[in-house]
Amino acid sequence: MTNKPQYPLPPVDETAGKEGRGRVLVIGGSAEIPGAVLLAGMAALHVGAGKLQFATVASVARQLGIAMPEARVISLEETANGDIAVASDALLEAARRADALIVGPGCDPTPQWLEIVGALARESRGTLVLDAGALSAVEAIEGATARCIVTPHAGEMASVTGLPIEEIGKEPAQVAQRYSAQTGCIVVLKGATTHVSANGERAWVHTGGSIALGTSGSGDVLAGIIGGLAARGADPLVAAQWGVYLHGLAGRRFERDVADVGLLARDLPAMLPALLREHAGQ
Repeated sequence: MTNKPQYPLPPVDETAGKEGRGRVLVIGGSAEIPGAVLLAGMAALHVGAGKLQFATVASVARQLGIAMPEARVISLEETANGDIAVASDALLEAARRADALIVGPGCDPTPQWLEIVGALARESRGTLVLDAGALSAVEAIEGATARCIVTPHAGEMASVTGLPIEEIGKEPAQVAQRYSAQTGCIVVLKGATTHVSANGERAWVHTGGSIALGTSGSGDVLAGIIGGLAARGADPLVAAQWGVYLHGLAGRRFERDVADVGLLARDLPAMLPALLREHAGQ
C-alpha cells in the first residue's frame, strides 16, 4: 500500500450548501478535444466541489452544456484551428469568483496561453491548476506562484524545461524539486511513480499508481480532482497530494475489480466519493 498524503483534507462542513463547498472553473478544450474539460469537471464535482463552470471554444460550448447539465458554460472566441483565442470579459469575471481554476486540459501549447494565463492569474485569487496546453505559460503567473499547481508528465516536463526526457526519467524527484524552486509552483510530475514538490523542497513520492491509469483522459481527471479539492478549501499542496493519491486508488480499484487494462477515464470520477469516505473519512 502506498504512503498516504502528509496532511489531512479539511473536513466537510455538514451545514454548507453548494456555495460553501467552492466554485471550480475549468478553462480548456478545443474543436478537436472537447471532452477533456468534461472529464476534469466531473472529477471536481465527485470530490465534493459545490459549483462548476466551464469556459471553452464556441464551436463546442453548447454540446458541452448538454453533456454536463450541472455546469454553466462560457463560450469563448476561437482561432481558425479551433483553439481558445482570448480571455473574454465573461471569463475574467468568472475567474474572479472561482475558488479554483483548472487551466489547459484538452489544449495545445499555443502562444496565446501566455496572455490568457497571465490575465487569469491577475484577476483570480483562487488556486490555479495548470495542465496540458497551459503548462508552457507558467512564466505568466508571476505573483501567483504560491497558489499554483502544475501537472506535467515526463514528456511535458521535457518540453517546458528543455531537459532530455531520459534525464527526467533518471532523476524525477530532483527534476520536480528544481522546477518547483525555479517557478515557485507546486509541481506534480506524473508517472507510474509521481513526485510532488513544493517550495523547492524534497518531493513527496507516490508509488501507488496503476497500469490501468495509462489511458487517454486520465490526466484530465487528475487535474479535476486536484482542482475540486482546492475549491473545497484544501491547501494547494494538500490538494495536490490527495489528488494523486485518490487517482491512484481509483486506478487500483479498477485493476482489482475489473482488469489491468480497458479503463476509460470517464469511469474514474464515479469511484471518487466512496474512496474519499474509505480513505479520508469524508
